[in-house]
Amino acid sequence: MTNGKPASTSPYKYVKMILTFSVVTFLLMAVSSPCFALWSGGQVSKEQARELGMEVRSKANGTNAVWVELELKTEGKLKSFSHVELLIREGEKSLVTATLREDRSKLGRVVISFTADRAYLDKITLWVYVADMMPGGTIYELRVKDFVELELRPRAEAAAPDASSRPAPPAAAEAVTGKQLKAR
Repeated sequence: MTNGKPASTSPYKYVKMILTFSVVTFLLMAVSSPCFALWSGGQVSKEQARELGMEVRSKANGTNAVWVELELKTEGKLKSFSHVELLIREGEKSLVTATLREDRSKLGRVVISFTADRAYLDKITLWVYVADMMPGGTIYELRVKDFVELELRPRAEAAAPDASSRPAPPAAAEAVTGKQLKAR
């Protein structure tokens, strides 16, 4: 009671309270979202990748394509491995970003692979995410061009053997004629 009158409870007071609670809840959820996590890292050389437990392998896949495989050990600094993203960029412009599927069939190892045209290897980067800090973690950047040969090496063509180096056909084969083969 105030001044001898009962305190009135306005329905707007409840609406204002619910609205305030909703806004505060939304802001708390937004601030704790992973998108605000701190991710740091940098470019990794072949030697650094080997020390971390990462190995990049490649082999020709057709005339212009190359199959690339990244295998990493989930131990040491990569113990909290999260995922790998493939980025294709032209200068600073991002053309494609995709999370790659992992093969975890080997205990303690993760394998990621993809196929690409050799002409685009210099534009492809792999980001290896390791959630080693909360919130966030480390991103190891592997520029594919540093791990894979961009040019296709021509295969050494085998010299055609001389007619003199070929073995002579057996004498029995010379005696067989087309008529004899039909008769059989």
